[in-house]
Amino acid sequence: VASSAAAASSALATRLGKDADSRIFEDALYDDDAETYGADDVEPPANDGAAEVRALLTEARALAEEPVSDPKFEALRRAVDELRAAGHQIVVFCQYIATAESVGAMLRDHLPKAVTVHVITGQASPDERREKVETLIESEQRVLVATDCLSEGVNLQHGFDAVVHFDLSWNPVRHEQREGRVDRFGQLTKTVRSILIYGEDNPVDGAVLEVILRKADAIRKELGVSVPLPEDRQRMTEALLKTVLLRGGKPGQLTLDLGATTPAVAMETAWKDQAERARMTVTRFAQRRLKPEDVQPELARTHAVLGTTSDVDRFVRTATNRLGAAASNRSKGGLRIPVSQLPTELAERARLSGISATLNADSGSPPASGAEYLHRTHPLVALLADTLLARALDDVTTVNSGDPAYLARAGAWPVHGIRERVTILLCRIRHQVEMKRGARGTPLVSIVEEAVLYSVSGLEDAVMSEDAGLTLLATSASGTLPDATRRNQLEKLGERLPALRVGLAALAESRAERLRDDHARVTAAARDDSLRHRVTPVLPVDIIGAWVLLPSGR
Repeated sequence: VASSAAAASSALATRLGKDADSRIFEDALYDDDAETYGADDVEPPANDGAAEVRALLTEARALAEEPVSDPKFEALRRAVDELRAAGHQIVVFCQYIATAESVGAMLRDHLPKAVTVHVITGQASPDERREKVETLIESEQRVLVATDCLSEGVNLQHGFDAVVHFDLSWNPVRHEQREGRVDRFGQLTKTVRSILIYGEDNPVDGAVLEVILRKADAIRKELGVSVPLPEDRQRMTEALLKTVLLRGGKPGQLTLDLGATTPAVAMETAWKDQAERARMTVTRFAQRRLKPEDVQPELARTHAVLGTTSDVDRFVRTATNRLGAAASNRSKGGLRIPVSQLPTELAERARLSGISATLNADSGSPPASGAEYLHRTHPLVALLADTLLARALDDVTTVNSGDPAYLARAGAWPVHGIRERVTILLCRIRHQVEMKRGARGTPLVSIVEEAVLYSVSGLEDAVMSEDAGLTLLATSASGTLPDATRRNQLEKLGERLPALRVGLAALAESRAERLRDDHARVTAAARDDSLRHRVTPVLPVDIIGAWVLLPSGR
């Protein structure tokens, strides 16, 4: 009843046909389980029942036919108008199927025809939900109305940047899950808006807002993490209803508490127990001593290793072109990738991974209209990387060099822009890290590794910066060399390797020293004086790729 007249009508109709205390009754009304609903979650038709319930049902249906006069709907209309005026794309979350359908119908009547409004509930399968979301995102102006079936599993950050809670959830974590569909990695809008609608004289909203949501906020501020309300819907329903009924449902319920009823005490105890367990976990793994600036160098290096969106775009273009499925620019922006034109084995693996035969993708900011966001962990990027890496590490004697996925780990070619020969080695540097707490502590030993480019130029093998070597390696060849010339250059490189390994050993020691400094600095920032680190490079350095670049024209 607190949600909408439509939800009240469905609940009363269901009550006439089902036992109000049965699980069937609850499952026919709630829509918060993202994976368990099928076509049978529609409320059953009403049968003969109590005269009082039938009278209430008649009244609820009459109210449902007049949504224009509903003050809760009016608050929603104002919120949606405000958000649309600020340029936001909106998701409205409701708790019940009937409410979502009613809200969707009301917004279609209220908004201009240019705005597309879709309603998604648990009546649709998970695949249908994703398809509906993808279709809606193609609309320039859009509003999505959904139940909590979308509060988990389906990411909405690429098409929406505002959330309206039309119904308060009795579980505070549910609100975070709703907002987390939009406010998450990949969201390109600077400001994500969230609006919560509640009734000032609604006793149920008052109980949820004052007792549950604000208590949850107090716990979050104290511990730094959210502690969900115990998932006992029957006990929570009983506690709230008894509180409201015992207090008479009078206005001013925002000062309401759950009182001393048996269900309320049980809920309070269970919640305190969960909060205490969370407190112990947070204390055990706390990192509050560290400040963001203390780990900023490590964060910057991590970002450099992971790469940017332009790196993803370059890799996909190069890899698909090499494999016979060249990506082309779309008129709407982004790429069109004919995945079905990949080699048969790859095309089949792509199909099994759910990748479209022709993929419209974009790594830009923001992604182009109708394009799927192409990030570094996207299934297609992972498939291409796995394939090329596997072929690059195959035994050269067993690989067909004519295979388009073959990547040579040794080669020579001419390039423009250099005056002397440049040798580039791709190295794997491993370090043994020993951590020990106190003088008598048992040391914990681990091996860490990193990939590093080592570049030298000229006859004296002058060491170049890693960035310079990477730039040269990415430069297109200006031509091809005769097989004999390539073979000769690689044989000369093999003869020089013993001398180059001296520099590689020095490089490994410098990287180990930097790693030691990083550990020491972060340990000091955490004020952990008892922890000691020792980092030793594992020699010789592994060389996993070697290339010789020659000045063009020589």
